[in-house]
Amino acid sequence: MLSAKHLQHLPAVAVVLSVSAWVICAIAVGTSYWLVGTATRRPLQMSSTVSPGENVNDTELKDGVNGEGVTHSEDPTIVNGHFGLFLTCDDSNYQLDTAFTGKRWQCTSVMNFLHSMSDNIILHQWKSVIAFELVCTVAIFFASVIATIGWIKKMPLPTLLAGVTEAMADLFMMVGHAMFITAHGSIESSLFVGLGPEWQTSWTYGSSFTMAWLGFSLSAFAAILDITMFVCSDRYRENDLTAMPV
Repeated sequence: MLSAKHLQHLPAVAVVLSVSAWVICAIAVGTSYWLVGTATRRPLQMSSTVSPGENVNDTELKDGVNGEGVTHSEDPTIVNGHFGLFLTCDDSNYQLDTAFTGKRWQCTSVMNFLHSMSDNIILHQWKSVIAFELVCTVAIFFASVIATIGWIKKMPLPTLLAGVTEAMADLFMMVGHAMFITAHGSIESSLFVGLGPEWQTSWTYGSSFTMAWLGFSLSAFAAILDITMFVCSDRYRENDLTAMPV
């Protein structure tokens, strides 16, 4: 059973959790490391026109996309990429008619990428993911403000309102995360823009997605604390009233 002395410190803890949850969720939504992946080019078959003694590294190889001869290195080619709610990036400027000429991050809008897939279901699903994530982040911000007011003013009602707001934000966040996992499974093989079927891709969830779940956890703890403090403060207030002499 929580005592009145313990309750004095819980509002500050709840405020710290709420503010931390909002900052972490805002960073997660604004960064593009929800997915981190690599693409590796499959070994290409060497052209039958190889001359004896010719340097294999500079030999004309068969491209797996259109069957035309293209000069590639025998060394395996690896592309790194990361994918967020708003941007998808990779670190190569690979083209079908040239070899790699350097490494640099090239980013494109996720919406433009999804429009190019001509799949309206995935496009609408992704818009819903963004909407849920943004709504829950804004809701956690307002819950943090309300919890801070309740802590400074020592008012139980704002504390309850902050807890309910955070609980609703957590529900929205769970739905957004679940929809993101579903959408990721639908578009995983196409996340590297411009790479053909001769590439093998693999994706894992990145730091931004981990931060989104961490923000969810902190917000859930803050909501539990806020609601618990309201219930306990109400009980102590009733006990004080019944203990007052008539």
